[in-house]
Amino acid sequence: IIGTIGSSVAAGHDNCHYDSYESQLERTLAPIFAAANSMVMVQNAGEGGGCGDTHENQVFCVTHNVSPDVDIVHYSWTYFEKDGAEVQREQLVRWAQQMERRPMVHHMVARGKKNTCDGDNEANVDLDKRYAEFGYNAFCIQTGLYFGGHDYDSEVEVGINRFGWKFQGDGYHNTTRYGEELPDGNARKNSLGTVYRNWHPGPLGFQIASDAFAYVYVTGLLMALDIIEEDMNAGVDILDRWFDIDGRQLGSAEEEEEKYW
Repeated sequence: IIGTIGSSVAAGHDNCHYDSYESQLERTLAPIFAAANSMVMVQNAGEGGGCGDTHENQVFCVTHNVSPDVDIVHYSWTYFEKDGAEVQREQLVRWAQQMERRPMVHHMVARGKKNTCDGDNEANVDLDKRYAEFGYNAFCIQTGLYFGGHDYDSEVEVGINRFGWKFQGDGYHNTTRYGEELPDGNARKNSLGTVYRNWHPGPLGFQIASDAFAYVYVTGLLMALDIIEEDMNAGVDILDRWFDIDGRQLGSAEEEEEKYW
């Protein structure tokens, strides 16, 4: 289970729910987990800024907004964070370590030239280094696109701003993968190619975030499977070594239902 807390960006505002990065991530990972006779769930507890809540208080409500049994927590409050937001992110990382599954905290940044994605921001770099051993990481939409090699700065000089409002095409793709299945000229296909609706990412921008998370998670799964296979070949009891059977064993369906309802 992956649970997201955050602002309107996390909620996917100005987009269909189907196009939010959480929905895209769930669809991308689902076939992999299905092959193992399992399932993946990506919960979206994002909320608009109009309610008055921000990262300053919502980090303490993570177990109320998403499942208390999440394996990964996503955090995204790009436009609310000012100087000192590292405090709330650190609080969330430490708070998450008190949860049953000690979930990793992953920070999704809607832009990427600020916040955690500034490599020269000492406070952010220190936070990354201090909590990397607990799985803390940051994923930044624009930074990821820049690393692909496209020369966005030269385009800006000639009046092309792919990160501007309603621009279609990120320099690599003109629509999402599922948009490619639609016929040319289809209005939905063109809309799915929007990188940023306004300050909110569009479907194509969200695909960048979804793909980054999916790549990291699948890479981690493959590494874990290699380790487990080595242990099995060596005759190691993998359940005893890698799984807290007593602490995490589920009760009956009735017991589980009573626990959460």
